[in-house]
Amino acid sequence: MVDRKIGRWRVTNGSSDLRHTTPYQPATRRLMRPAEESHGLRPSHAHPTARVTPVPEHERDDAFAELLLGADPGAERFHIFTTLARHPGLFRRWMAFAGKLLLGGTLPARHREIVILRTLWLVRAHNEWYQHVRIARRYGITSTDIARVIEGPDAAGWSDLDRALMRLADELHHDSHVSDETWAVCAASYDDRQLIELPILAGQYHLVGFVGNAMRLEPDSSSLTGPLRNPLNEPGSNGQDEKNGP
Repeated sequence: MVDRKIGRWRVTNGSSDLRHTTPYQPATRRLMRPAEESHGLRPSHAHPTARVTPVPEHERDDAFAELLLGADPGAERFHIFTTLARHPGLFRRWMAFAGKLLLGGTLPARHREIVILRTLWLVRAHNEWYQHVRIARRYGITSTDIARVIEGPDAAGWSDLDRALMRLADELHHDSHVSDETWAVCAASYDDRQLIELPILAGQYHLVGFVGNAMRLEPDSSSLTGPLRNPLNEPGSNGQDEKNGP
């Protein structure tokens, strides 16, 4: 047997054993190019032709209606659902998983949405970002909070736990790992079920972002065709509580 190092991992020849050789240190990276960071611009492939299109209206038979109704009564409004419905078996099982996290999970809704929003921003998931901005506002997350999500965990105004949730999303995105410091803050507030749920939640919304970006899903409505934006720059925004948002 021959041991060799690859980065911070030790690989034993002839086995699949991977072991850390150095303590984990979160990487320091810019999350996006300066122009994207200051203006909220999406990559240049923002709205080309979809690679996989939604099931067209004339093909939406009873089986399609049953599939979407079982997922969400309003699912036909969202292109991620009407597109993934082309793979009914996978769609049905994925929706059960996604629904459990979104509607039946153990994390407080506000904390769940902080993790989701930061993850969606990091992966530049256009449609889902706007959907979850709307959802987040129902749980007391304001435009000011959403602007902090864009700025990142070092933004002023976060509580220690909120900041840790942001760092958890960043660390998983960049390093597929969570630092001891971040984990300790989360562990002080959550039970084991909630701690298990945190990385699964971040992983689920990476999946959503990867699917949408890879297949170049069509925007859900004409109101979502612009770049990702800081909500404090929107007309009429005052940063106040928007629980009754769209």
